[in-house]
Amino acid sequence: MNINIKNGFKNILAAFAGLSVSFLGLEGITRILHASASLPLQLPLNCENIEQSVNLSCVLRRIPYRSGLLTKGTMPPHEISAFKASNDIGMFSNVDFSDLSNSADNVLKIISIGDSYVEAVHVPNEKSFHGLLNQKKYVERINKPVLSTLLASGGNAAAQYFTDFRFAVSSLQSDNTIFVFYIAGNDFYESYPEYKDIKIGTYFKRSKSGFDFYPYTSNFKIALRRFVLRNSSTARYLAYNMPIASMALKYPFCLFLGSTCTENTITTPSDTLEDYNKNKVSDAKKGVDRFLGEMVSFSKNRVKKTNIIFLVDSIRDYIYHDHQYKESPYSQRNYFIKQAKKFGFRVLDMKPVFEKDYALNSVYFNFRHDGHFNEYGHSILAEEITRLISDP
Repeated sequence: MNINIKNGFKNILAAFAGLSVSFLGLEGITRILHASASLPLQLPLNCENIEQSVNLSCVLRRIPYRSGLLTKGTMPPHEISAFKASNDIGMFSNVDFSDLSNSADNVLKIISIGDSYVEAVHVPNEKSFHGLLNQKKYVERINKPVLSTLLASGGNAAAQYFTDFRFAVSSLQSDNTIFVFYIAGNDFYESYPEYKDIKIGTYFKRSKSGFDFYPYTSNFKIALRRFVLRNSSTARYLAYNMPIASMALKYPFCLFLGSTCTENTITTPSDTLEDYNKNKVSDAKKGVDRFLGEMVSFSKNRVKKTNIIFLVDSIRDYIYHDHQYKESPYSQRNYFIKQAKKFGFRVLDMKPVFEKDYALNSVYFNFRHDGHFNEYGHSILAEEITRLISDP
């Protein structure tokens, strides 16, 4: 009996030793393969009185003063590989937000607001369009040094853009700040919570006014997930670098990772593709009206409309492959451009800009296997923003 216990204990030790060696080997391999760093959101995010006022707790942001190499892909050299560092409020910028709030009025302040296209985790901070703006010592006709940063997070939509705008205006209290919004195709219907699987931040209420804020606070599952990702390059490699990341939507991984389980998604009989698209287009137009209405109301006596710039995205794949634009995906886009101009905002439609540049240079503005902007795309945006600001 004692011999069996000893042998069993030895087997357990041997198995544990084998697993430990294997795990350490995987850790070494995934480090050599440059597993992506983990730079998570700051917790808690909980905007308690969003109808009355906003503060930093209402802004989706990373943990301040964290840095690391973010990569995408299984084998180096990775198509996407960028060293990123967060500033004093957790934004990927080499300029602290406090630098803007403390700077004098003889500086041209620029704040870019948006989602992952603005957050720009795919390129180094200084190569993002808002980072490139800092390299322009003076803007023509303005004759002021530039100080540029951002308020952006992947997954944000127009309702959250407005919250970030309110925070920036109340924090800076400057008539000389330029606000640049990058508008993408999903910004307006995703401002209603039913279109988002994971709900964090600001959303429009279904009534004609008002907002809901979905908090993001820590619990055991989130804390455990962050601990594992922070300390294991193998876990980060599986989560961020490999296609296995799509398994996050499947049971039981979805339960641990906090994502929506696809097998548990409930569809209604009326949720056909045709009805769904019609609903999206309708809600997108409602979202445009809500967003622009809130912008007009809040900006009055606070921000000049000429200091607000909307850069509107295009379907770049259509440009690369010479496809005709279809009206359905662009109905909300064209509607936004029309309405924003009607209200007196400055609008830059990127479609003709991208078309002209691609016809001349045949260079993609985004990564081959990722729709986010590469360094060349960001340089185009920076030049267009500079040109627009320089216009009298």
